[in-house]
Amino acid sequence: MKFLILILILSLASCTKPSYPKEKLAQSVESIVNRECKLESHAALVGKTFYLKVSLPGLVSSETNIKKEVLEKLQKVHLAITRVSLSSDAKIEYLVTIVELPGWETHFSITQRLDDLKWYFYQKISRGDFEDRIIYDIGLKDAAETEIFRDINLREFVARLIVSKFNWLTVSNPFVSAAVGARLKIDSLSGNRLVLKTDAESLSDMSIEFMRATIMEWGAKIARKYRFFEFSEISIINNRGRQVISIPIEQTEIPLK
Repeated sequence: MKFLILILILSLASCTKPSYPKEKLAQSVESIVNRECKLESHAALVGKTFYLKVSLPGLVSSETNIKKEVLEKLQKVHLAITRVSLSSDAKIEYLVTIVELPGWETHFSITQRLDDLKWYFYQKISRGDFEDRIIYDIGLKDAAETEIFRDINLREFVARLIVSKFNWLTVSNPFVSAAVGARLKIDSLSGNRLVLKTDAESLSDMSIEFMRATIMEWGAKIARKYRFFEFSEISIINNRGRQVISIPIEQTEIPLK
C-alpha cells in the first residue's frame, strides 16, 4: 500500500505530463505485466472502464494456502493496472482485473472505482470502507462477461457490488456455504427494480431469511456509500424464474449513525 501511495504522489506531481498517456494505456500495462510477472495479458479501455485480463497458473493446488510466488504475481498484476490508471490522462472510472485459471472453466475478478482508491489515499474513507467497495467475483467463466469488454456505469457497479457481498460470504465462510448452499447473479436491471437469480434448486426458510437480511443490509449500506437510491426493490428468483424474495430498499438518504 505504501508503494501505491508513492505512485499517487508521483502522478500528482507530474500531472502535466502523464507517465502513461491514453494512446499507450493498454500497451503500457501489458508491458509491465510481461516485464514484472513474465505473463502475457490483454488490456483495453472501453468507455471509462479499464480492463486487464491475464491467465495465471498455480492458483489451483492441493495446498491449503496459495503459493507465495503465485500470490505475489496476482498482487503485481492488480498493481500494474492501478499504477497505470493513477498516472494516466485517460478518463478512467472503473478498473477490472480478470484472472483466468489455465485448464479450468473458472475465473477470478476484481472490480473497483478509481475514485474509491483516490478517496482512500486522501483519507476521505477508511480502509474498511475502501475494502467494502471492492467487487470480488470467483466462479465459472461467463463468455459474455470475460470475453467481451464493455463499459460499466454506477448503476451496474452498485448492483454487482451488492451481489458480490453475498457471494463472497459463501466463499470466505464455509459455514455460510454449507448452510445456505446458494449463490446469486444479476438477472436483470429494469427501471427501479434489481432482479437477482439464485442457482439453488430450492431454499429453506432459514436460507431465504438469511439472504433477505444480508441483501437488505448491504443494499442499504451501498446505497448510502454512493448516494445511489434508484433501486426501490430487489427481487430474488429461483432457477425456474419464480420470485422467492422481495426486498424493499429505502430510496431516501438516511444519515449514518
